[in-house]
Amino acid sequence: MDLLMPVLMLFLLDDKTQGVFCKWPWTKTDARLLHRGYKLVLAPNARVSPDWLKRPSRGLSGADVTMLHLDLDDQLIDFIRVPRVPMGDDKDASESAPENDCPASPVPDNL
Repeated sequence: MDLLMPVLMLFLLDDKTQGVFCKWPWTKTDARLLHRGYKLVLAPNARVSPDWLKRPSRGLSGADVTMLHLDLDDQLIDFIRVPRVPMGDDKDASESAPENDCPASPVPDNL
């Protein structure tokens, strides 16, 4: 099955952040990830450029998307936990940030 880049990246981001993000933070990607305590990391032998993952994918060629698929298959793209870096008064970091549109996870009954 051939999925679009944003969907593939969202699956990875959702998995690695355990649901902290439910939408891909296209603008201010690094700052928004850091605001929630995560960082995008590519292995040194990754085929893709980190910049490709921080702008709309519609500009990527077919070969670029193929390289992304290969890097995902080879687990060369990751999100790691880092100390949280709040974005301050930037409204994009808080109320209007796409990741804040996620539904709240239910609290288990046994807590």
